[in-house]
Amino acid sequence: MNKKILCLILALFMVLGLFCFPVFASQDESALDRAGRLGLIPDCLEGADLGLPVTRAEFAAVAVKTYEYFTGSKIAPVPVNPFADTRDSEVLKAHSVGIVSGTSPGKFSPDAVLSREQAAVMLTRVLKAARISGWTLATDGNYKLDFIQPPRFADDDRIGGWAKPSVYFMVANNIIFGAGNNTFSTRATTREQSLIIAARMADSLFYWDGAVSAVYNAPTVAHGLTYHSASANFEYYTTKPVDAYIDHITNVLESTYVQMRREFGVTLSDITAVRIYPDFRSFFIAVGRDTSTEVSDYHVYGHFRAGYSDGTNGIYMSPPNSEIMKDQDRYYDKILIHEFVHVLAEEINTAYTLQQGNLHWLAEGLADYKSGQLAGKYSIDILKSAVRSRTVPSLADLEITDTKKFSDMNGYVYGASIIEFIDKRYGFAKVLEFYRSPGEYDEVFYLSKKEFEGQWKQFLYDNYR
Repeated sequence: MNKKILCLILALFMVLGLFCFPVFASQDESALDRAGRLGLIPDCLEGADLGLPVTRAEFAAVAVKTYEYFTGSKIAPVPVNPFADTRDSEVLKAHSVGIVSGTSPGKFSPDAVLSREQAAVMLTRVLKAARISGWTLATDGNYKLDFIQPPRFADDDRIGGWAKPSVYFMVANNIIFGAGNNTFSTRATTREQSLIIAARMADSLFYWDGAVSAVYNAPTVAHGLTYHSASANFEYYTTKPVDAYIDHITNVLESTYVQMRREFGVTLSDITAVRIYPDFRSFFIAVGRDTSTEVSDYHVYGHFRAGYSDGTNGIYMSPPNSEIMKDQDRYYDKILIHEFVHVLAEEINTAYTLQQGNLHWLAEGLADYKSGQLAGKYSIDILKSAVRSRTVPSLADLEITDTKKFSDMNGYVYGASIIEFIDKRYGFAKVLEFYRSPGEYDEVFYLSKKEFEGQWKQFLYDNYR
């Protein structure tokens, strides 16, 4: 599975990595645009009040759309209707591939409200039906999903035994989250939440190959991250109580969220998890980079710090240094903010979409610019040197998918300078508009790509000589 990885070396302001994946907004229209873009909104929910609880029939329709997204093929309704209380074609489609069963013999209960545990079960069945060859609902017991078990919820005894494997699988893969205070809550799921978790699964598990083994490591419990604390909009996982710097990180993230949700027009519906690892080795294992060369090389830099985010899975951080609250350059803070910008920006457009368009610079540039990294001496010196030597790259040069090459050519710095140019010339609303319509220079700026590039370079020459 392709993971979007971002590692920032702020001691040198060098960067290694990819993009990040989302948490969704409850009030932000882009969350629903996203579900629509993936084709996950069924006809029965088009124009509906998405704040209402979702029914079993409605969620079956969402599940059908999700299955069809995963497989690229349409489902035919089961030829013989086994239910006396519904003739809903979407229910019959879902039944035909084993996504749903009845509540009792001959009964589906289409208008009954769906619980969170039922949603977890249905979506897990979607994944199995779409990705495990030979799976059927009748043989489901033969296919045990192997994943790292998250800590059990305090209300674990209220989760049905039939649902627990699916619930914890979805939690381990950050598709469905707890409801706070270490509870899962088996309450009803809203229509909007149904679309959110379906889209989240489509993003995070699309490339799962159906093997009955771990898809992701569950980083909240891996590598000894057993200590948990929380603030209003974030939860933190560490190896031990570290209240001093958790308080500092909380202040940084909560204040950033207050400011940026206004600027981005995004309100996150889920608490964002922040995982802070005790050493670089465990950090790199967690983000899928575990070579002894990398780890030993990174230790050379005394105050190197790294971060990673793939959105739905929150923020991963290397350990802060002991001077975190005395750090005048705010290295660690800027990494945190950089990663959190990715979480927010994912609500506007997916990193996958940007990557497909070779616009990696747009995602990373926005995060660098809004985190304040562009204002650092290292970045400014790069731009001044490029301007003086007339070696500023073209937009085509920046449109590469190889993240190491992108980093080596200082793509993060140049990307941030493009965002700065757009913001100062056209306003931040244009930054967001371009993020929603990446590569559409004519539509957003009424300029050709060549004209836009010329204006950006002139901006650099005017401001970084």
